[in-house]
Amino acid sequence: MIKSDNDSNNFYRAIAEYYDKMTRFEQRLDSEKVIISEWMKRYNFNRVLDTACGTGLHAIICASFGADVIGADPSVEMLSRAALYAEKHHVKIRWVNSTMQEIDHYIQTKFPMVLCLGNSLPHLLTKADLVKSIDNFYRLLEPRGKAVIQLLNYSKILKQQNRIIGIQKSDDHEFIRFYDFYENLIRFNVLQVHWENGKPYHYLASTHLYPYTWREIKSHLEKIGFTNFKLYGDMTFSPFQEADSPNLVIVAQKN
Repeated sequence: MIKSDNDSNNFYRAIAEYYDKMTRFEQRLDSEKVIISEWMKRYNFNRVLDTACGTGLHAIICASFGADVIGADPSVEMLSRAALYAEKHHVKIRWVNSTMQEIDHYIQTKFPMVLCLGNSLPHLLTKADLVKSIDNFYRLLEPRGKAVIQLLNYSKILKQQNRIIGIQKSDDHEFIRFYDFYENLIRFNVLQVHWENGKPYHYLASTHLYPYTWREIKSHLEKIGFTNFKLYGDMTFSPFQEADSPNLVIVAQKN
C-alpha cells in the first residue's frame, strides 16, 4: 500500500523549486485576494488555520487582511518558500510542519475557520487518514466554526477520463500536467521541460491521489459531527453541479 505522507512529501520536495512558477503565485495574488475577501465577509472570521498551505498563498492573503493565521504543511521545502513570501509581503504567520492527520499534536488553539484548499484532501489515500484529518478539523474549530474544503470535482474527472490537464509555459520552463487512471487511484504527473541553449531537459514528478466525491466527504463529515453543509462549484460561490463544476467546495459547520 502507498503511504499518503511519503508519496506526497516526495512529490512536493521534487517540485518545490518550480511550484510557484507552475501555479503562478505572484500573478494570482490580486485575484485570490478578491476571492478570499468575499469569504472573510461572508463568514466573518479573523483567525484561521490553513492546513496543507503549500507555499502560503491563502495564508498570506488572510494575514494581509489582518487575520491571525497559522499555516501548516507536511513539506519543509514548501514552508520555507511560504516563509520567504510572508517576509516579502510583510505579514506575520506561524508556520507548522505537520500533516493534517497529526496537526493536533502541534496546535491546541481553537479557530472560527479551518481551510483545506488547493486539492489537498485527495493526498489522503486511506480512509483512516481521511477520518483522522476531518476529526482534527472538527476538534480545532470553535463551536459553530466552519471548515472549508476545496478539491477538484472528481465525479467529472472520472467520467471524462481526460489525461491531459494543462500545458503551461513560464519563461524557459514548460509544465505538462497529466493523469494516469487506475482502479481506485489517480496518479498526478508533472513533466517539467527546461530549455537551455536550445536543448530541452526534462524531469517527471508524480504522486497518487484518491478521487473523493462529494458524497464520500459529506458522509465522513457527518459522522464526525459536522452539519449545515454548503456545496459550491468553485471559490466564487457558484452552485455545485456534479457533471460540470470544475471544483467541489464544501463548507461544514461544527455543532
